[in-house]
Amino acid sequence: MDDHGHDHSHADHGHGHSHGYGHAHGPASYDRAFAIGIGLNLVFIAAETVFGFAANSLALLADAAHNLSDVRRLALAWGAAWLARRKADNAPDLRLPPRLDPRRRRQCHPADGGDRRHPGGSGAAVSEPQRSRAAR
Repeated sequence: MDDHGHDHSHADHGHGHSHGYGHAHGPASYDRAFAIGIGLNLVFIAAETVFGFAANSLALLADAAHNLSDVRRLALAWGAAWLARRKADNAPDLRLPPRLDPRRRRQCHPADGGDRRHPGGSGAAVSEPQRSRAAR
């Protein structure tokens, strides 16, 4: 018996290896759901505000204010969903500049004139007494 639950080979017949455990994908865009949710909440906020003032009910007015914050969050989520659908070529380059990003920093090679930390040479430290001896 195979290790995946049934005892026949797939070598002699050409069907895919599917056991019917698919997964459903959501719609390409949730714009309609966001619009309906925001619209219904705004209608409900308007009704609660009108009846809250008419009944002199602080509870209804507080709930209307709470629902208004829900509308703001729905609008923020809708904007985030819209941004997520945008193409990557429209996205700004938010990477660090190469001089600050160690992964993009130019490598130092002896053929380039030596160590980048010491632009004047190979990076070897030469003290004053060594220079004077070399000059003799």
